[in-house]
Amino acid sequence: MKSFTAVIALFSAAACVSAAPTAFPTASNDIYRPTGVFQPGTLPGLYTHHVALDGTVHTEYHGEMNTTVPVSGTKPAKRGSTGVHCSNLSFSASDASAAAQGLANSFNSQPQFYHAISYSSGSATAYGCDYGNGQRMSSVEYMGYFNDVSFDCGSTKEGWYSLPDAKASYGVTTAGNGFC
Repeated sequence: MKSFTAVIALFSAAACVSAAPTAFPTASNDIYRPTGVFQPGTLPGLYTHHVALDGTVHTEYHGEMNTTVPVSGTKPAKRGSTGVHCSNLSFSASDASAAAQGLANSFNSQPQFYHAISYSSGSATAYGCDYGNGQRMSSVEYMGYFNDVSFDCGSTKEGWYSLPDAKASYGVTTAGNGFC
């Protein structure tokens, strides 16, 4: 079981960014949360997340990335229960934009991820959740989802775009808040 978990962790980390990850910005390299809720650390940058076979949650910090990315995207076609969902949690609009651009930029270098991926900036965390067998995302497509959430929920409110057919969701929440 340990080797399978190690393979998943290695595959998850390799799928998210090509650079080797740096140490997580806490006392250890791993954060384990028995609840199964993903949470990024407090430093701005890219995080990858996965649940091990024993149910523990693993979070890895990869550092900050260049966040130069197009801020416009095409609006995805809505199907079934697909769409935007909002809550009342709030954050800075500029932090949300920087977090979304950081996450979108990660899709430029490595468009595939498994389980969850997030990018934190100040008071906001942008994230992607995989409920299936991996996701493939482009920066332009991701920014389309982010723009829809910002338009429907407001630029300072938490929200996510659900894609039940793709077994995925993409959103933004307050830094330190769980997601997926």
